Amino acid sequence: MRSFAWSRTWPRQFTLVSCAALFLSAALSQSGCASTKPTVSATEGGLKRTSGESSVSAPGADEDEGPWAQQVQQGITLVRSRQPERAIREHFEPVIAHYESRYAGTATRYYCATSNAEALGYSLLAAKDGVSAKVLGPVWATAYFFKGYALVELGNADDARTWVEKALVLSPWSWQYLVELGHIQQARHDWQAALKLFGEALDHASLGSPEDLVGRKTRALRGLGFSLIELGRLDEAEARFRAALDLDPNDERSKNELLYITQLRKQGRDTPGSL
Repeated sequence: MRSFAWSRTWPRQFTLVSCAALFLSAALSQSGCASTKPTVSATEGGLKRTSGESSVSAPGADEDEGPWAQQVQQGITLVRSRQPERAIREHFEPVIAHYESRYAGTATRYYCATSNAEALGYSLLAAKDGVSAKVLGPVWATAYFFKGYALVELGNADDARTWVEKALVLSPWSWQYLVELGHIQQARHDWQAALKLFGEALDHASLGSPEDLVGRKTRALRGLGFSLIELGRLDEAEARFRAALDLDPNDERSKNELLYITQLRKQGRDTPGSL
């Protein structure tokens, strides 16, 4: 079995920067959503009203999330400057405390979304379950996520997993959160759990910006391939890495993993459970 390293599947610094930019741009634009009446079309900035007992509000309708987004951004800056403990204590935990005191413990189901398309999807989930739900901007879930991220920086992956899971409860289709949790599960050598998470990340990769779509898909495919190798499923792993190369022929990580698969086959390690 290979010795797993955080940098093997994706530089976490890239994850930090890209997620910060995504959440801030979404959170600071929520004031536009707040005044929008629910409607069938996601492109018009609203949500479909559901029948019966189920209802969903527009993202960010309850409050201006801008100040809390800025609070999280300050925490992200501290994490980037290698001060994760201070980031947790001074920024992420106060934001979490605010949202939990205001929203947690009620019968309403809350979601956090970074786009109207994602919000619409969550509204349909709530309608399917017949529950009342509200869709907020991304800040609450992002505070959970970055607390988990900071805990990873502190070497506490087990506690980090708890907080990333909390973020996923609020944003179950977030590619970023699914990938990070998959990353944590790989570090724990829980390959089956990682396989499921990267599969879901691939399923929901299209929810993000079009210009980053290839990067999101190739990252999820590499996560799948890495876990499949560790499960001894080399043919399936090879297919995932080749799919990543079809999307990005310059993907050096996928090329390296294909070379690793070739080495394993030469050693006769090409059957499930042989690693």
